[in-house]
Amino acid sequence: MHKARFLLMASLLMIGAGIAAIIILLPSYLILEKNRAALDTGASAPRASAANASDRDLLKHIQSRVDELHPLAVAASSSPSEAIAAALALRPAGISIDRINYSTGKTAIILLSGSSKSGDLVSAYQRALAGSDAFAGVSVPVGALAGVNDGHFSITIVNK
Repeated sequence: MHKARFLLMASLLMIGAGIAAIIILLPSYLILEKNRAALDTGASAPRASAANASDRDLLKHIQSRVDELHPLAVAASSSPSEAIAAALALRPAGISIDRINYSTGKTAIILLSGSSKSGDLVSAYQRALAGSDAFAGVSVPVGALAGVNDGHFSITIVNK
């Protein structure tokens, strides 16, 4: 008896869920049917027009500002990821980088912290970074070049 009631309630619940789904999806179906010709020809569906002329004027104003600022964005300096990738590409074998800090201000500064097997590797890395045209300056503490601090070092790179 209880099993039959449970099955009856479950079936009524499923029928109700189906009716609710139909009611929810019906507006989308009607919109698609109404605009089927535009969708079949590849033309864009009709868009709602701007509420009034002030909205259209605002949109034109914003677009003109974006057009004015676009050359500035294109001419901006390289992104942090490009500068960091350039610095890491010059890293010799035997040097591992544990931490990377990138800070901006008047000049962008990259701080690389890591460890090396010897001070000579740190010195070679500094020379490679200093010889690169991508960076304006490179500095390494003397202790890192001498191989003290158990091979731990930090390199400060000034980005162009």
